[in-house]
Amino acid sequence: MDNHSGKGCLWAAGAVWVVVCIFQCSTFAAGYYSFGKSVNLSFGEDYTQTMLKTNIFVPISGSVLDLNLALDIEHTSVSDLQIYIKSPVGTVACINSYDIYNFVPGRKDFYWTIFDAESSVSIDSGSSPFSGLFRPNGPDSLTDFYGQQSLGVWQVWVYDA
Repeated sequence: MDNHSGKGCLWAAGAVWVVVCIFQCSTFAAGYYSFGKSVNLSFGEDYTQTMLKTNIFVPISGSVLDLNLALDIEHTSVSDLQIYIKSPVGTVACINSYDIYNFVPGRKDFYWTIFDAESSVSIDSGSSPFSGLFRPNGPDSLTDFYGQQSLGVWQVWVYDA
């Protein structure tokens, strides 16, 4: 693991990251809805905490037509991060994947990075700090959630590889 430093980041002492799930749902005329929260979490100075998890409750019922994940994370190497999202029915998708063979050093910070399966720009072709819409590079897709029930507790996990 790398040396995490900086203010308001996923590092040793207090950290702030924001998770927002943006849904298009079949309920209420297929409108767009966002649900999220600010979270104060860190991996810790001794790196014994390698997985950070947060729950997001979605209070509307309907089928997911589109799902994007917005993150605001300061980190010295986002190439170290694996990011997962889990639906209320248990489907898990890895949307940002750590790849030891294609590791790109010096890529840092997700500043309101929105992972969107329909984006024309892959996160791998972007440059840091990452801001805007990017297609995830993980082995799974956000489209895996299309058609699932939106109501319930969604989870977002960030693992520092």
